[in-house]
Amino acid sequence: MTYHNTEFPKIGETQEHAAPALRRSLSEIVAEYDEKAAAIPEAIAEFNQAETAINVAACIGGAYGGQIFSRSPSLYERDVRLALLRSAWKHVYDGLQIERIASAKDRKQLDLKLTNPLPFTLPNLAEVFGDYLLDPRFHVLKGLAECFCDLDPAYKSHSKVKIGVEGLPKRIIIGSATGWNGWGQAPESAG
Repeated sequence: MTYHNTEFPKIGETQEHAAPALRRSLSEIVAEYDEKAAAIPEAIAEFNQAETAINVAACIGGAYGGQIFSRSPSLYERDVRLALLRSAWKHVYDGLQIERIASAKDRKQLDLKLTNPLPFTLPNLAEVFGDYLLDPRFHVLKGLAECFCDLDPAYKSHSKVKIGVEGLPKRIIIGSATGWNGWGQAPESAG
């Protein structure tokens, strides 16, 4: 490892390119969502004006010279609103690190909910994610319990882990048997 003679920045000192990320509150995120949702009609109008400007720029005297776009560009307000809504919910899901708390089954249910999400409001955020924030330990333990319950029965019991049991191998190879960083093999059993 190589060390340079440069001094590390002290706690509290930041450089322009190394500023810490600021966490925003849920109410700030909802306010941003509302602002962007209100601006969608204006953004679509600007898109349509840009499309018209491109078509005019490719034409002299109104004579048609060919198709500019490979497909006719179309933009529907409902699609933009749905994409914004999904993005807002996904942003909060990622920011609250729900994926680290929720069990696999809960994550699947949340993925389904977030394909057609509820309106993006603070009460709806509390309804969907609140329980994960109020009791994260419960959800982590629930995920572990679900993993254990879904295991094959052979992995849930020590009774089948014997040498010479019918239907199981007649030998066992044990890794790291001679020490922390060692290798080893158990002797073959008489079968």
